[in-house]
Amino acid sequence: MFKGHPKGLYVAFFANMGERFGFYTMMGILVFYLTSKFGLTESKAGIIYSIFYGSIYGLALVGGILADRTKNYKGIIYIGLFTMLGGYILMSVPGFGLAFTVTALMIIAFGNGLFKGNLQAVVGQLYDEPKYSHLRDSAFSVFYMGINVGALFAPSAAAGIINWFIKKQGFARVDQLPSLAHKYLATTHDFSNPEVISTFQELANNTTGGTVTDFSAFADRNIELQELCGSHVDSSFFGLFKHQLDGEKLERLQELANQYTGSAVNDLTAFANKIVVASEQIGSEWYNILEMSSNYATFNSFTELIPEATSTAITNLTEFAHTYIDAYGTGFNYAFALAGITMIISLIVYTLFKRMLPDVKKAEISEDGKVVEMSKAETKQRLTALFLVFGVVIFFWMAFHQNGLTMSFFARDYTVQNVGPATYLVFNIWSLLSIVIGIFSLTAIFKKGSSAKTKLISVLILALSVIGIYYFYTNNPEVNAFSPELFQHFNPTMIVLLTPIIVGIFAWLNKKGKEPSAPRKIGIGMIITSFGFLILLIGSLGLDPFNVMQSDPNHVRVGTGWLISTYFTLTVAELFLSPMGISFVSKVSPPKYQGLMQGGWLGATALGNLMLGVGSFLYERVQIWQVWAIFIILCFIAAGFIFKVMKKLEQVS
Repeated sequence: MFKGHPKGLYVAFFANMGERFGFYTMMGILVFYLTSKFGLTESKAGIIYSIFYGSIYGLALVGGILADRTKNYKGIIYIGLFTMLGGYILMSVPGFGLAFTVTALMIIAFGNGLFKGNLQAVVGQLYDEPKYSHLRDSAFSVFYMGINVGALFAPSAAAGIINWFIKKQGFARVDQLPSLAHKYLATTHDFSNPEVISTFQELANNTTGGTVTDFSAFADRNIELQELCGSHVDSSFFGLFKHQLDGEKLERLQELANQYTGSAVNDLTAFANKIVVASEQIGSEWYNILEMSSNYATFNSFTELIPEATSTAITNLTEFAHTYIDAYGTGFNYAFALAGITMIISLIVYTLFKRMLPDVKKAEISEDGKVVEMSKAETKQRLTALFLVFGVVIFFWMAFHQNGLTMSFFARDYTVQNVGPATYLVFNIWSLLSIVIGIFSLTAIFKKGSSAKTKLISVLILALSVIGIYYFYTNNPEVNAFSPELFQHFNPTMIVLLTPIIVGIFAWLNKKGKEPSAPRKIGIGMIITSFGFLILLIGSLGLDPFNVMQSDPNHVRVGTGWLISTYFTLTVAELFLSPMGISFVSKVSPPKYQGLMQGGWLGATALGNLMLGVGSFLYERVQIWQVWAIFIILCFIAAGFIFKVMKKLEQVS
């Protein structure tokens, strides 16, 4: 797999490790930081996340244009590394507002735009030499695997430093608490005040016609009634998903309506409309009931969770809310600082070894001193093929990068938060590394052509890995809590493990003359992506919508296997699509447009990322399984399109 490649390939992926570390740090914790530090809703956090990731790839067009015009690819890459470092330094500074954070994110995105596409173009230029050209596809797979080694450590490092800092401040990390703290600070009625409770008691008694003794049940009933009425009236999402209440929920709405009116309600739709309208009329009876009920529910949930964060008795809830939000948010700032340190390492590697990368100024000049160019007809044919592929991958990245958005929310909101000692082996980075090393050792033992010395060393390493795994397993408690961002290390781990397998399969098919072309691999990748989200769809059946889940602290959660299986399937899809796509762009791009076309690939990725917010918008508004259904449909449509234009694409491959 590694044999025969130029040394510049290894320089490139070591230089890229810092960028990958930062990228996966952001993917793991950015939306959690935005919602916990600034109290943003999932939809608003999704918008910022989409713009940030869209800008990372969209600005690669700017980087590509600059590199193509100046022919100074390595210099532009250098500037990109320094710019990204500056952005991470700003992200690591605590105490600033949302505007400052967004500015820092845009600086990182700009630096990434200068860096990412041009480094990929330089890797492609390494294989323009005839003696390396046959290794181009495998080179990008090796490059892809190598840079993801840095990504493997990012989620665990971020979780570790966040948890350490919060603990140092005297608190435990409770992921639901910052959101409740923000909601508590935004309430208009402070239920720690006896006068407010007295007012609520009077309002509750007048509403029910009796004496209310259970405020929680009364508040929950009102909130549930509001949500059921809203769902009953808002029966579709742009006419796509009909979810008008039926069955048990319709019966529950009937029951609550009868309780509220004191008599049988015959027209539930009319009743629901009145409730929805009244909830928006400031000063109306129902508005006051709902507002105080919502405030009480927030107060109740907030005070119930506080003991999980601290054993100290809290007398001033407002002061505690501010203190906990600051401690929680600053932990994330420290994680961003760690990403900055990895950027410094990448800068050092690039500075010391960039001479091993090709100089494009020399590579594009022929022996007679003229610039090598293609004919206009061939250039047009190649550009057309490239833009067709760009159109397809938009939908892949729109779906795939939900791993840092709606799939992260799903990990936080709908997935179990504690696992047993065996499952925790894959959430602890050190036991996970033991597993990965053990698998590679086992592979080396049975690999054809391995020397006796290599096999002996591999057996010893395998034995140490098994001992390590057993040690971690026996020392893991029966119940192990974990942070939701740890799901992010499954993608890079699986890239490292699966890349040799995928490359080996393609090499075997190549010997038989049956290896699919790069465009065909992309189409297969889109189909695999659909199956990945199908797994998550099945796991989400029966789960409450987000707005209902929020009011039920004991809502149903699913096992970790659903997300892990989805990550596995999406990683296989990524390995069929992403390195093959980069290779296709490198191979097909006209020489004078190499940087621009790598930027075009990343620009298509940018458009997909700009549409990520569709996922977070749907997440708050429809059934959870319906969110995944959208991505299944889009990926199948994109797959159908690329197979329809396959002949045009394979003509230039």
